[in-house]
Amino acid sequence: MVKKMKSINFNYYFPKDFFLKKVNEPIQAIFLSKVLGCSNAYIEGDPNKGEPDIYINGKWFELTLASDSDNSINYINSIRTNNLSTNQLESVSIDCIKDACTKKSQKRYSCSKKSLNVLLTIPIYHWTWIAYSNTPELVPKTKFDELLCFIKMNYIDNGIFDDVFITMPGFCYDWLIFSSLTGKLTKHIKLNDSEISSSQYPYVVKQ
Repeated sequence: MVKKMKSINFNYYFPKDFFLKKVNEPIQAIFLSKVLGCSNAYIEGDPNKGEPDIYINGKWFELTLASDSDNSINYINSIRTNNLSTNQLESVSIDCIKDACTKKSQKRYSCSKKSLNVLLTIPIYHWTWIAYSNTPELVPKTKFDELLCFIKMNYIDNGIFDDVFITMPGFCYDWLIFSSLTGKLTKHIKLNDSEISSSQYPYVVKQ
């Protein structure tokens, strides 16, 4: 499927049943393992014990997709049917990320130390600029920078989460992971040919 946004045509691919937790959470775990610089091994948390979703390299993580208050698929369908302008897409994405943070912050966890990962399924063009710029320090500030500050103030400074990572696709079979704690791009993950051909990873590619 090809969409147009800011004069960029792109295709996107989701593995079968990607929106099910059992499919997307292992993918998020692999991405976070790369952030931590460790192997892909992880332990699933026990929800009956109030544990977050996964345990990686001595750290707990709660995982979620950016979604509206009803369902993630509503957000995706709005984009697929081209019902959103670029400005609307940015606003809706911000609302979805905020809703995801609020929902997860209201859960009761058995551990005090944990982080949250929010996976955004569609790239926002000017949020990705910093990953492709030769002078990232000169990239203009965006509403995304304001969002990271908002998340830090409301969900990190008060001790709810140690960090809130925002994971989003780029435009070249890649994924960008931002830290709300530092307000910076933490990891730029580029899928290799084997990972792409495996059909196990979602991706976006510019046409």
